[in-house]
Amino acid sequence: MKRFAAHYVFLPPDNLYKLHCVELDDGNRLQDIFPLTEEIASTTFYNGTLLVLKAKDDFSEVKKNDTVSLFHCAQFENIM
Repeated sequence: MKRFAAHYVFLPPDNLYKLHCVELDDGNRLQDIFPLTEEIASTTFYNGTLLVLKAKDDFSEVKKNDTVSLFHCAQFENIM
């Protein structure tokens, strides 16, 4: 299980979350997205915005158990 948090998390097509955490399983499948209300152990925090895209890099709707890629938009680097 991997957790990533950011000031903003964007999930296509039009979901923008403030101070949220994205939880992925070991196959990079989306398991959960939830508000970041406290510090969580083993969570990587990124300044700026995380863009959560399906692994095929399109902007179609992301749903639970989809294989995803994460992009840190402040520097436009692929982190997954």
